Amino acid sequence: MTNLRQTLLAQLGFRFGINGPHAARTMMLDDLRVLMNNTHPQASREDYIAAVLDSNVLGKPTRKARELAFRHMATLYALEPLNPIFRALRRLWPLNEAAQPILALAVALARDPLLRCTQSFVLAQSEGTPMPRNIMETFLNTSYPERFSPASLKSFAQNVAGTWTAAGLLQGRVRKFRSLPEIHPESIAMLLFLSFLEGRKGVST
Repeated sequence: MTNLRQTLLAQLGFRFGINGPHAARTMMLDDLRVLMNNTHPQASREDYIAAVLDSNVLGKPTRKARELAFRHMATLYALEPLNPIFRALRRLWPLNEAAQPILALAVALARDPLLRCTQSFVLAQSEGTPMPRNIMETFLNTSYPERFSPASLKSFAQNVAGTWTAAGLLQGRVRKFRSLPEIHPESIAMLLFLSFLEGRKGVST
């Protein structure tokens, strides 16, 4: 991908680089649901900041924990109405609760390069394929040699697996396996919108 293309996509809300929230967190689906339920659909970025830091709608134990939570969520989802991707997420979010896991995953993939680097690997697995943590660790270690320490590799693999599980593409607590999630019109709308932003077009016949 050229630098110009990255710059243009970044202006539309995508994120690039080598770091992302999944080094420390999952996609924080439960926290996102709480935040969305406790803010107005027309909320400003300042409203989201106030909800997390001042009102503590996420129920974090300390001010530092609130600040960290907001930082990770803002990186994952922008929480900025001027951001086209978040604006679409905010509009689609209340329409169907069942669609929310895939909506969150789609936006997290667009905005977290760490999560995105596992996308092709997970999607390539057929339904029912065992997906223990060591398989993800091996993939990451092979794809990005010497990038992760043993501790960070374990943490990252757990966080990534947690996100894919929350979205329904993995199942199981101790022994995970590849599964197929429920897909809803709202999820499809978000995926098509992201594809449109990326300049992808359907094949005309």
